[in-house]
Amino acid sequence: MRLANKTLERLKEKSYMNAVRLLRDACLLFGKDSYATALALAVLSQEEIGKLKMVDHICDDIILNGNRSHFTKHLFSRDMFYRHINKQAWADEFGLDKFVPGRLEKTKQDALYVDYGSGRVRHPSVNKKKSLRYIRHTLHLIADVGDLGFNGFECASTAATRRRARKIVSELSRHFADATVKKP
Repeated sequence: MRLANKTLERLKEKSYMNAVRLLRDACLLFGKDSYATALALAVLSQEEIGKLKMVDHICDDIILNGNRSHFTKHLFSRDMFYRHINKQAWADEFGLDKFVPGRLEKTKQDALYVDYGSGRVRHPSVNKKKSLRYIRHTLHLIADVGDLGFNGFECASTAATRRRARKIVSELSRHFADATVKKP
């Protein structure tokens, strides 16, 4: 598979902006006391950050080693780009409590689906504190990637890309603050 530099740049930017959108929606839902769905969207946002980091890493590999088709084939393999657990690991190798493969995926699934096991029906139920912790952590992950979503194939960070990223993080921080302010 041979992808143009522009395609990889666009993939980075769109993954970043989708992570931002998902986290913004998580904040809105949190503000409406929909804690389980807010947590699930925060995890989905983390997965988009993981995807961004994967693509950025592949861009670096192509720059350093050439052999574009080998790296892009690996990126879009079943074990890389399309596994939620893998994207979660790439997003944050240490996680909230040290990364344990499958734990974050189970947390996301538990926040979304009704299940049956051990003789009882389980339904999505997440407390406010846990949801808040995941949303806050995801906001930090987005801030930590800085301008990675905008700095192109060759990762050329500029004053303009850094300014754009800071503006987005600032807007997300306002959404987060608005969602977490105690209502009268």
